[in-house]
This record gives sequence, structure tokens and C-alpha cells, in this order.
Amino acid sequence: MDNIKESLSLKLLNDFKLKRDSIILYPIFEKDKIALKKILIISKNQNRFSIEINHRISELLEFKELVLFIKEVEDFLLLEDKKNIEKKLEEFNNKYMTVATPILDMIFEVDGDLKILRAKIDFDSFMSEGRYRAMEYGLNYLSETILSTVPKNTKKIYLATSSGLNKMSSYEI
Repeated sequence: MDNIKESLSLKLLNDFKLKRDSIILYPIFEKDKIALKKILIISKNQNRFSIEINHRISELLEFKELVLFIKEVEDFLLLEDKKNIEKKLEEFNNKYMTVATPILDMIFEVDGDLKILRAKIDFDSFMSEGRYRAMEYGLNYLSETILSTVPKNTKKIYLATSSGLNKMSSYEI
């Protein structure tokens, strides 16, 4: 267990350059990965890591929807079977009608009624650029709400985009 903690600590220090005035918002998904369970706040206090649950962000429907949408788009862009693609597009249309239009336009072709028709980009394009732009737009849209939930004197906020440390990427808010 100590090796795991030490490994995580090194990863946080190296990848995020986590300082006392920085935090990481880390999503934890349900086992089925289609629901957001909670958001952890990882911070550093006197050379020790602190992990707390941020209940206020976890309750923000728009934030949950943004994180889950990004995660589902990643999975969707890997689909190859036409029936699965059509089924997933139908799910997107029923589930994510309130995702901001610029985010949808960035990733999908949509009709005049905001119905998602097909993906505009492939998985590699999404992972290298689209995911960042979608997250950036969504976080800017939600920034006032998110900022009110974090500890005072926080200078940098990072959002870990997946709950898997082997591929922990982040966005600076």
C-alpha cells in the first residue's frame, strides 16, 4: 500500500507540479462508468497530500454532464459496428440535449433541431485537440460555479479527465 501511495505522490508531483496553492479535481465514476460518483479534491498541505470529497461540484448537473459527455465521446469514437454507432447516437440525442451547442458543433454534425447526426472528427483528433477544446469551453462556461466550491487561496485548479492513474491527463482551469 505504501508503494501505491508513493507512486501516486510522485505522479502528482511530476505530472501536475502540485504545489500548496494548487488542487486537482478528480472524478470517480460508478462501476458502469456512465455515472459520476464523486469528485475528489487532491491538494498538498505541508508536504503531505490531502484528499477530500467536493460535494458541491458533485451536485452540479452541468459539470457531471460535461465530464460524462467527454468520457462517452471518447468511447463512442472507438466504436466500429454501425448498429452500435447508431444506438449510441440515439443515446446522445436523448441524454445530452443540454450540452452547450459549441461543444456539440466541435465534435458532431448536428441538424437545425440540434439532433446529433454523426461524428465530425475521429478518435485521434478528439484526443489530441477536440477533448481539450470541449473541456475548456465547458469549464469556462461553469467557471464561476466551480470556483465557488474550491478552497480559498487556490491559484491553480486541474481537472483530471479520467479516473485511471495510468492515463491521468488534466486540464488547467
